[in-house]
Amino acid sequence: MTRNEIIELVVVRAAPEEQQSLRRVLSTYTTEELRQVEQAIVSQAVSKVAEDELIRIQAERAADRALHELHVRKLREPQRLAEEKAQLEKGRETFREAARQYGLSDIEANFNVVRSVLGPSFDVYHVGQIAVSNAASLVPASQAELEQWAREAQEERVDFLVNQASPHELRQAARQESEQRRIEAQQQHVAQQVQIREQAEAAFGFPASLPETTQDGVKIDRAYLLKLADIDIKKYKQLCSRFGMANVTARLNGVR
Repeated sequence: MTRNEIIELVVVRAAPEEQQSLRRVLSTYTTEELRQVEQAIVSQAVSKVAEDELIRIQAERAADRALHELHVRKLREPQRLAEEKAQLEKGRETFREAARQYGLSDIEANFNVVRSVLGPSFDVYHVGQIAVSNAASLVPASQAELEQWAREAQEERVDFLVNQASPHELRQAARQESEQRRIEAQQQHVAQQVQIREQAEAAFGFPASLPETTQDGVKIDRAYLLKLADIDIKKYKQLCSRFGMANVTARLNGVR
């Protein structure tokens, strides 16, 4: 390039109001100095082109990655939805089992509360922990639900005994039911005896029941009463005289 071409190459890049003064200054440069200026401009232009190309390549790569991720998500979407559905169904089944075990109402509100507290994956034990502590104010099962579950449990047991149980399991079930009937009959007998004693002692104005603990904080249960009768019969009789034999008998037999 000639001197004038180099000067114009520089001047054209300046603001219009500065071009005249810049042209005068450049006219004082030697040819070698002007060529150095030209080289700097060319190098800057090359760098700008390279930078623009790098930006273009990076943008294309970013777009390719985004399109690839979108494509992968679309391919995996059916599987993800299927997994979420399976997990939801498993959660409902787990909650139903926990509801029956801990006397909770099998309603959507309770299920949603459990999921919000425990997350989408939980087990019967942790639902029970929430139920026992009442940390989430879960709705208890209605009487209708309790009766329905009792019927279903009985139907399942009958079906098992009739269609699936082995001879050994049938004999074991018969022994269990016999023992259960014996216990229920005994409890009924004790309750009747307690009621008879209460009627006989009504005129004495005994308290409605034994206290739960002694003044020292010791629990008054069957073990305590039996031990007291064994080591301090006088104190045991005083307890009976104060609270009535009906209350003592009821506590000994777990009636109340």
